[in-house]
Amino acid sequence: MTGAREQAAGVSDGTQMLQPVRSEWQQDHKHRSRRGLGRWFFTDPWDMVERQTLVAPSQEELQQTVGRNSGAPWWVAEALTEYAPETLDNAPVTVMPRIVPYYFYPPGDGADVFGVTRRFHLEDRPRLVSLATSYSGAALSRLILLADRLLSGGGELVLVDGIRIRADLAPVLNKRGLAERVVFLPHLTDAELAGLFLSSDVILLADGDRVPRTTATWGMATGTPVVARHSPTNQAVLGTAALWVYDDTMESWQAAMQTALEKDAVREELAQRALNITQGWHAQKSVPIWVQAINAMRQPDHR
Repeated sequence: MTGAREQAAGVSDGTQMLQPVRSEWQQDHKHRSRRGLGRWFFTDPWDMVERQTLVAPSQEELQQTVGRNSGAPWWVAEALTEYAPETLDNAPVTVMPRIVPYYFYPPGDGADVFGVTRRFHLEDRPRLVSLATSYSGAALSRLILLADRLLSGGGELVLVDGIRIRADLAPVLNKRGLAERVVFLPHLTDAELAGLFLSSDVILLADGDRVPRTTATWGMATGTPVVARHSPTNQAVLGTAALWVYDDTMESWQAAMQTALEKDAVREELAQRALNITQGWHAQKSVPIWVQAINAMRQPDHR
């Protein structure tokens, strides 16, 4: 699943990120039953765990969510921001690592680079990949203007989960001569998404609020430079692994994008920061932590 399948707010939908955990937990549960432990019947925790998982919430988002659901337990796929101690002390909040499938990490073993580029005829460079839970308003206008400025000599702007707005945007792109430069993608498999990130030049988050947090986390793990609108939401997701844009002037956006595209030292620094942040989220390390924690909360149903 990609950004279109995350809730509009994104923060409270753990389904996408937790899929590897669910698969591992179910396998472990079946293994236990085969070993003769089937006489114990355990309550399936998944509805609660997925519903009560927050993906990289900002301080304000965590406070609001916990405040609206007083006493409910929460799982937090860790954010890259410091929480006030009382936020965690006054509620049953368990902070856990985020989860990144192995094929998002370079060199991308298992990523479908060839498949995704062939399927969507991605042939030109630079390749800019845009992420958002929805494309609308000022952020969408910003993307069109950036494409107009940055891709006049070639290249492509790829809108992940953008297929739903293609018909509405076609007249504008035709008028600006960008119809061949902007690519609207449908739902991608996770392997295709990894292939897209790894074969791109920049990942772009032009909106400060409509953030597909799991997808952005996976993009960060590839080491492809991320340029993002600064906001508390994006800061919680990306930390120091983004080249931040602090205002919405086209000059600022264009300068940031050109820096990310052209300055090798900046690209290498961003890639190293992303690796330092995400290396502990590799599914091989993080999934067992989640499985162990979920097993610890299971209650036997004595029948």
